[in-house]
Amino acid sequence: MADRTKELLTELVKLRTAWESRVVEVKAGDLTTTLFLNFGEIAAVKASKPGEPIGRILVRKGLITREHYLEVLERLGEVLNTGARVPFGEVAVGLGYAKAADVSACLAEQVRALAMRIFQAEDPEWTVLPLPADRDPSRDLTMRVEAVFLDAIRLLDDTRKGTLGLDAARPLALRPSWELQEIDVRLELTAEEAEFVHTAVAGDKTVDELLRADVAASVDRAAVLTALVASGAAESRKPVAAEQRDKPERRKEPPALPAWAAVDATKAKDAAETAARVRRSLSPPKPTSSPLEQMLRAEQMFERGREIFCRGDVKGAQAEFERALQLNPTSVEYQLFSKWSQHRLSGAALAPPARSELENLARGALRENPRLAIAHVVLSLVHEASGLRDEARTDLSRARDLDRELFDSVQRLVPATAPTAARAQVAAPAQKVSKPRAQGMPMSLVLGALLLVLGLVVVGVVVFRNHGTASAPPVSTAPPPQVAQPSDAGAVTATIRDASAEGGSRSDAGASAPRPVDPAHGVVHLPKSAESHRVFVDGRTYATEGDNLIVLCGHHEIRIGSQGTPHPIDVPCGGEVDFH
Repeated sequence: MADRTKELLTELVKLRTAWESRVVEVKAGDLTTTLFLNFGEIAAVKASKPGEPIGRILVRKGLITREHYLEVLERLGEVLNTGARVPFGEVAVGLGYAKAADVSACLAEQVRALAMRIFQAEDPEWTVLPLPADRDPSRDLTMRVEAVFLDAIRLLDDTRKGTLGLDAARPLALRPSWELQEIDVRLELTAEEAEFVHTAVAGDKTVDELLRADVAASVDRAAVLTALVASGAAESRKPVAAEQRDKPERRKEPPALPAWAAVDATKAKDAAETAARVRRSLSPPKPTSSPLEQMLRAEQMFERGREIFCRGDVKGAQAEFERALQLNPTSVEYQLFSKWSQHRLSGAALAPPARSELENLARGALRENPRLAIAHVVLSLVHEASGLRDEARTDLSRARDLDRELFDSVQRLVPATAPTAARAQVAAPAQKVSKPRAQGMPMSLVLGALLLVLGLVVVGVVVFRNHGTASAPPVSTAPPPQVAQPSDAGAVTATIRDASAEGGSRSDAGASAPRPVDPAHGVVHLPKSAESHRVFVDGRTYATEGDNLIVLCGHHEIRIGSQGTPHPIDVPCGGEVDFH
């Protein structure tokens, strides 16, 4: 089926330019999203499936602790048991756990994420309907459709960006269809992005050249160029000399958009007092079977499981995920965490049917929540098992950008609990050594050994070294690298045992028995001075065996000892590096 996302965007841009107030109902698979347009701008969004809970957003941004999040959920459940309802944000503000302005900003982000989902699916179908006259606009906010599209594009892969117009525009240059200031405002560009766009539409560079241009690291060139082409803000043409009117001009700040009013302090106080009063009157609590109350309890269990998971206890976390699933079996996120944990605990290879199941779950979860880091973690696992190493690294990078806490937890767990790739590669050198060894022995030595064993009637292991035959490959006596096995709790940090720990220097061991590692990780060789100190990677403690450490490839800061100085290091993918 053809990707109709660009057609949907074109339809919304037409409604915006005509200042239409309409309802646009978008269906993609089993997800239905309803946009309420006020004079062409997105004013409100409703969806058949919920997005990221407001409490999760607050936790992700560090605006509330996970402990406070769980407590507020518990308070909400207690109030719900009485037949009343209070908003999460009001209770959090009333208890002093969050600021009213922060809650309001996160509520706006929650709604924006729902709008972004309409551009995630490749097969949207939509219907334009009249706007009901009796609709309540008190909770409206203003979101520009082009800016929402750009935010959604940032989370799509290069293939989707290409189908939305980037591939067709590569050999061509761009010129603006809108005024430069309008492009800035409609796409809500940062100063660095605006500078890039003004250069891009000058018309003297092809899109391919722009994709390779030296720009600020914060500028997602592919996403911005895709948004320009798909929205119609710029059109393709053959490269020509840059025109004066298309050159960068002084940037004007876009006007402020109407935003949700901050949580009312009086209502927040009343909500907190209601929750406190209910808690005092409950003896004991009386749980109900209402769907909303079950969802609240499921979220508490899931968050507890996630906290346990991030501490490294996969087995304990799995039990909480299963309990959460029993109460809310439709949550794709809960299913993902549960399935992924099951795979890690089993230690089994990821067979094609399991890959397909996990990939379908992950992609379905991303359609519901484009910022779901666990989905990218699972996709990286699927890609690695399928031999798609570049895709696996890309998904891990996205997971790191979306949720550093989860990423760091996975970084500690993957090498120790994923034997399918890492263990197979670690075991391979031992097999390669033993096979040539048997084949390289002359027959006379083999017969001699058999006669000696039979004559002495001794059961043992006789090791022969062949120094006289040039064709026999050298054999290392260093023990094969070992991968740390997970404990029952699942809390184990990845290391590879150094051959020099059993004798011999590092250089000798490295020459005869290289330490293989899966393509998403690299080996860091630590100095001998690290043996009596803790090792910190990006601020977190890592256990070591010998003088080796496995981490995800890429840039890290490593510190030896609590008083040591952090030093930057670039770890090669599938390779080794010395830390001095």
